[in-house]
Amino acid sequence: MNCETIGDTQADCQASYNIQAQLAEVPLGEWHNVSISLRCFAEKGVQLNKVAVPFELRTPGTINLSINHLRLVPSNAESSFINSP
Repeated sequence: MNCETIGDTQADCQASYNIQAQLAEVPLGEWHNVSISLRCFAEKGVQLNKVAVPFELRTPGTINLSINHLRLVPSNAESSFINSP
């Protein structure tokens, strides 16, 4: 997730999380929910009121992944899979 636009310093307003471990635990062919608290992104410097890229998936290799539903939900930290301390 990032809020960088033209003219911003690179990596000035972005954050990411590695979800490889969570995805590795999911049996092939099964759906799974992965959630990350928006507070975690805010604490890493993302200005949530200026988000330009709300979702980005990167991999150094190959992946076979289906995404069915992607949403940003405020105030849902207690049910997040990845949460800030």
